[in-house]
Amino acid sequence: MILFLGTLGWVYPLILIIVILLLLFITIYACSAFKKRKQNQYNVAKREKTLRTVEENERLNNVEVYEE
Repeated sequence: MILFLGTLGWVYPLILIIVILLLLFITIYACSAFKKRKQNQYNVAKREKTLRTVEENERLNNVEVYEE
């Protein structure tokens, strides 16, 4: 048993390093997603302008033109 632990003693630090790197990448991704979500939340004027433009274009496309 001691021989087995001695030959595979490097596996536990490797697993620990992999877990730490995984947590680091998850944290970076979560922070990036939160920052993007927060940035989009404050862009209310731009969203309303875009929505108003789309609604106006739809309204103009639905207007029937009468020819005489």
